[in-house]
Amino acid sequence: MTTNSPALVPPDTTLAPSCTLSRIYLKDSSFELPYGANIFTAVEPLNVDFAINLSQLSLDGDFIEASLRVTLTAKLNGKTAFIIEVTQCGIFEVKNISPENFEKIRMTYVPAVLSPYVRAALTDILGRATLPQFMLPEIDWGQAYASTLSAPVALTASTTVH
Repeated sequence: MTTNSPALVPPDTTLAPSCTLSRIYLKDSSFELPYGANIFTAVEPLNVDFAINLSQLSLDGDFIEASLRVTLTAKLNGKTAFIIEVTQCGIFEVKNISPENFEKIRMTYVPAVLSPYVRAALTDILGRATLPQFMLPEIDWGQAYASTLSAPVALTASTTVH
């Protein structure tokens, strides 16, 4: 995870802290089908792995660009059947937030806002490719953040799709 904090200054206690979504957009998506048309005639189940990466970039002023990237890799008979990668971004205006609270917001609120859009993009790509749907599981970002305070956690998993 990349962290480039905006110019965080000690909060002005006369102003309320805020983190406001200014824009949300699909920054990147890719789809590869190296298994080709054979994927449509295979009877074996697909083994699907996914990985999630959250990063951010400081922009001008009080703005940050937060990116949530999800990579799905499906294998069939030990060979890569397809790979989908989606990067969903949001531009957030962050005002009057202490560095400690900023980290919590970055790791909980921001991915919670971006996740539904990533899920929709993955569903759209799979549907257009006429592949079996894969539902990206719900993630409790608050719990994931709390667990990273005690030990780093990798957000990766595997499942089988029939």
